[in-house]
Amino acid sequence: RWSPALLKQLRLPSAEPSAYAYLAGGHTGESGGERTDKMLWAELETALAAQAWEGAALQELWQLIAGVLLLGNVRFDAANTDAAAVEGSSAPSVAGCEAVLGLQQGSLAKALTKRKLKVGGDMVEKDLSLVAAGDNRDALAKAIYSKLFDRLIVQINRALAEARNIYSPRATAHVIGIV
Repeated sequence: RWSPALLKQLRLPSAEPSAYAYLAGGHTGESGGERTDKMLWAELETALAAQAWEGAALQELWQLIAGVLLLGNVRFDAANTDAAAVEGSSAPSVAGCEAVLGLQQGSLAKALTKRKLKVGGDMVEKDLSLVAAGDNRDALAKAIYSKLFDRLIVQINRALAEARNIYSPRATAHVIGIV
């Protein structure tokens, strides 16, 4: 599990999976209970180190994961279904997400609840509905996670190719397809 210092650095309120909307419906530990979360975490750290994930690259990995977790905790005010607004209780998640993803303060809530349109020669903002804002949030989280997954695959391919002494951009295309 993440240390209290790392949780603070990543602006995560808890090490408990139930604290994050995207993880709340899942299970902890391994199915069947043979390995605990602590054991699985140690395996993850070992595997990341074996793939040369360390220093700034590892920090960036954790920041992206934290950003996705925090993004999933952003809730919208259900009082107005036609013009979505971020709930006040979601302010810490929004601020934390902006910080770990390196976004300008105040930009995330606007990006999740507004759409820019070009009308004539002018750009105008249009409010998103409550449903559209939720979809927008989830699409952003999915895009971040997808790019992170792609990066992990590239790193695994590179490590496997280097281990076989065949590294080239062309060779890595044939090392791993789906994990």
